[in-house]
Amino acid sequence: MNNLLLIFPAFYAIQVLKWCFYVRKRNGSSVPFQGKVTWLIPFKNEAKNLENFFQSVVHQSYLPFEIILVNDGSTDDSVVMVQNWMAKIPIPVQLLHQEQKGKKLAISKGVEKAEGDVIVCSDADCVFDPEFLLNLVQSFSQEGVVWVSGRVKFFSDGGFWKEVLASENEGLQAITAASIRANQPTMANGAAMAFRKSTFFEVGGYRGLEHLASGDDELLLHRMWGMGELVYAENAVVYTHSVSTWAEFWKQRKRWVSKSGDYENKRMQITMLVAWLSRCSWMICLFGVPSFGIKIFLAASFLMIIPEVFLLQIWGLSFLRAVLHLIIQVPYTFYVILIPFLSRSSQRG
Repeated sequence: MNNLLLIFPAFYAIQVLKWCFYVRKRNGSSVPFQGKVTWLIPFKNEAKNLENFFQSVVHQSYLPFEIILVNDGSTDDSVVMVQNWMAKIPIPVQLLHQEQKGKKLAISKGVEKAEGDVIVCSDADCVFDPEFLLNLVQSFSQEGVVWVSGRVKFFSDGGFWKEVLASENEGLQAITAASIRANQPTMANGAAMAFRKSTFFEVGGYRGLEHLASGDDELLLHRMWGMGELVYAENAVVYTHSVSTWAEFWKQRKRWVSKSGDYENKRMQITMLVAWLSRCSWMICLFGVPSFGIKIFLAASFLMIIPEVFLLQIWGLSFLRAVLHLIIQVPYTFYVILIPFLSRSSQRG
């Protein structure tokens, strides 16, 4: 009977091992894209980040046809800084405005004004590798490609908290890459994504999703799944900062999880449910050692943790971050179990 607690960890282990097979699979093209590219950046109160952002934009080895920035009701000096930089950029730049309508509507507004065949979306608090744009868009030289995700990395000062978040993010990037390359997409990141404008309109953009505070990346990816080939461009690297405090962390994660009930991709919902149930089973095994025995707990731990470590090692995670991944499993499991309830509670409030 106790062995029933191993069912969901076993299912989860199978899924992670499947990701291990796909995580290093290459797709896409190395031929430069010859069409028009629009780089679209929604922003709100990013004055402290815009200098570094624009410095990395102008140092790109490949420049797009145009840049569109959409101001979502900034109250700081962001607009003034953008206007100052517009004259320094050697390509057309548009500045659009809307009044605090959210990122999805900002993206939709920018796409409607865009002349590019391909839309690249990023955030204004990012810094880009010089080859970021080139590596992100070149896969669109293949006509069947409709979506490309780039790789997002967190800055780290070496502190424990920043390293924990950087380690977690690398795990999320590994899953993102593997699931896209397996043509079973789960996650994406709005700091580094690109799609064909025609496909955006074909799937209805964000129609019906405007009320959600998050999901401009994943929900759009799920809609584009099945419309053509999806690509993860590992060499298209963008750097951004993780949250700095526990309060920011909880606020961010509750926002992320709040959209999960609205996933149109039911496979993604099943994958998330299995991961959540496996964590619940592992925690029951941990606290039930006196009743179930140490063997059940060790077996559940092996199924839960070892495949994840294997995936992270294939992905290229450093040894120290892999060790850190092991250390934080208990508190991380509490977080995974509780965050859906806290998110729903926040929504009802």
